[in-house]
Amino acid sequence: MIVVPFLLRLLVLLVLLGFAATLAAVLLPVLRSYLGGDDRRIRDARTLPGRPDPMERLEERLDQLAVEQQHLAEQQQFITKLLEERASSQRPPDP
Repeated sequence: MIVVPFLLRLLVLLVLLGFAATLAAVLLPVLRSYLGGDDRRIRDARTLPGRPDPMERLEERLDQLAVEQQHLAEQQQFITKLLEERASSQRPPDP
């Protein structure tokens, strides 16, 4: 039959196109980065007036996360204390 070889060729073509697309999706960003295409954008972003240094932004964000974690720990301690008090008040007195 003629249909089977046609479908087989179509399948091979689709597999090859998929492989080529995957290869291009992986290699093009790597090549662009290697050849320095992204350096200009990074350099421009660093020199914008009024924009804080990336390390300063990172430090500020880490400080914010530390404060938030401390708040969560305090909340957890408070809830644990409430649950312990509740459990002790529901216990029958020791004989």
